[in-house]
Amino acid sequence: MKPRIELTPIKNKTFFKASALDLAKKLLGLVIVRCCPGNTTYCQIVETEAYHEKDPASHSFRGRTRRNSSMFLEGGHLYVYKIYGVHHCVNIVANALGVGEAVLIRSVFDLEKNVLIKGPGRVCAELKLDLNYDGRSLLNGTDEIFLAKLRGYRQAKILSSTRIGITKGLELEYRFFLEAFAKHLPKPKQAF
Repeated sequence: MKPRIELTPIKNKTFFKASALDLAKKLLGLVIVRCCPGNTTYCQIVETEAYHEKDPASHSFRGRTRRNSSMFLEGGHLYVYKIYGVHHCVNIVANALGVGEAVLIRSVFDLEKNVLIKGPGRVCAELKLDLNYDGRSLLNGTDEIFLAKLRGYRQAKILSSTRIGITKGLELEYRFFLEAFAKHLPKPKQAF
């Protein structure tokens, strides 16, 4: 018999009003709960990356577009986009309405399967998220997808590094991850 996962949903809008840099750290250890017909997935966030308007690697750097408009929603919404025409990436929007900040979810730990899911494309596949979830609120009350705190969880040590898979803002340490997973996560490539 599987152990029961006890969670406390996060329903307070002010939790998401933080800057992307602060929210990226606050999200670590929280659980994304994804309810699909016949199946619920519980994924603990273990690696994030922060993006904001003054960051040259951010989709919001050049302002609002049709593609990135969800990034400018009020904190607590999802910003989902497609990369390479194949993979989806999910971000949690940070800060206030009109501020283009979001946190990319890079890796999660599936609490039921007891497996680490590495890479934003694999995270979306595990959570069954696609462009239909772009702009969706985590606080909309449908409980199809929401964030929760694992009861009894104590914040673990957080490490930081430069981000992965970008060509601009290479020197910025906007990637955050739980120390317990550090040896299992990819290392950023050094800029030459």
